[in-house]
Amino acid sequence: MLVFWYLTIAAVNIEEINTVGWVALFYFVILTRYAHTINSDLKNSIRMRFANKILADEYREQKERAEKSDLAKSRFLAAASHDLRQPLQALGFYADALQQQNKNQISQRLVNGIYKTTESLRSMLNVILDLSKIQSGTLETHVTAVPVATLLDDVYRSTKLAAEEKNITLRVMPSSLVVNTDYTMVTRVLLNLVSNAIRYTNSGRVVMGVRRRADQQVEIQVWDTGVGIAAEHQQDIFEEYFQVKNQQRDSSQGLGLGLSIVKGLLNSIGSDIYMRSVLGKGSCFSFVLPGCDSVCCDPDEYSERNKSSAEQTLESLSLLLIDDDRDILDSVSLLLNSWGCEVKTADSPAQVQQVTAEGFYPDVVLSDLRLPDQVSGIEVMNQLRQQGYDFFGVLITGDTAEERLQQAKASGYTLLHKPLKPARLRLLLNRHQQQRENIPG
Repeated sequence: MLVFWYLTIAAVNIEEINTVGWVALFYFVILTRYAHTINSDLKNSIRMRFANKILADEYREQKERAEKSDLAKSRFLAAASHDLRQPLQALGFYADALQQQNKNQISQRLVNGIYKTTESLRSMLNVILDLSKIQSGTLETHVTAVPVATLLDDVYRSTKLAAEEKNITLRVMPSSLVVNTDYTMVTRVLLNLVSNAIRYTNSGRVVMGVRRRADQQVEIQVWDTGVGIAAEHQQDIFEEYFQVKNQQRDSSQGLGLGLSIVKGLLNSIGSDIYMRSVLGKGSCFSFVLPGCDSVCCDPDEYSERNKSSAEQTLESLSLLLIDDDRDILDSVSLLLNSWGCEVKTADSPAQVQQVTAEGFYPDVVLSDLRLPDQVSGIEVMNQLRQQGYDFFGVLITGDTAEERLQQAKASGYTLLHKPLKPARLRLLLNRHQQQRENIPG
């Protein structure tokens, strides 16, 4: 009996031991697999961390390289803009001076051709530099109250000859509305839109119109009866260098940057460009600007349409022209002389002192911003002021470097940008002379 009981207990213990062994073995296998999984995950995590670090280092390196490239591009454009604007500036003044002096019909046609080519070059250069400013975010805005009629009339006067050459009717709808905006930027936008409308309209008309909106906004529209734009291209036209019908890259059709710059300029003043177009029927481009009370605006402040002012004689004005470029000195002095001005030129600060020492007392000083030996026109004019000369100071520059432009604006002198249109310079001198003549005594 005892032997049977002992054997029974032993058999039970063996079964329990076997069960525990299997459980332990199973637990060990599970634990091993779990440890293997943890180890693999840890290896992958470390591998991914190193890979991420490599990617981050590569990204940082590429970013630094891109920033250096962008900075180099900005420096190049700043330098190139000055160097490119110099001969273009001289060419424009030579052409204008020749246009005024030579009345022979054949010669006049040649001069007009030179003048139109110069305007085309000036336009292309301005487009490239505008695009650079938009991309770099350095475009400055100067918001003021501007009469819509002034905007439309100035654009009409700038584009009517192009419309007449194509026998297209160019119309401006009358408006008494006033907008709160940057005059220069909106003028560039309208010039671009109207020029495009004329370029792509073979017959019919181009119309500039205005619509007051219920939200105290003003919508400016440019309509044409041109070729229209196919639906599949209506978004592409706002991309840089895209042109629907200029696969041969005809330079007379522009660079394909116009509408992308229009969009950038409008975005910089808080607006955008809208378009409706039907292929073969025509197009309408429009943008919206904030309205403004007309009492806060001087209608003549921005307008360049004063004909009597443009024809006013400048014989009583004496000017000192300062520039280190001989072509600029020759071309600008030729034109100023044809306007009746007394002109002296200087290519360095030392020559400025020599001219004034001879008894020349300038009413107006026109100086390039950048002069030889890292001297600025601001320093030269400040020195003249300290010597007791009282004059109207004008800085002319082809620079786009933000630091130099800020210095010029802070100087208190009038700032003009190359390539400068002769009509713009004459308008400025006319206004100065009018102000001087209106001073009592």
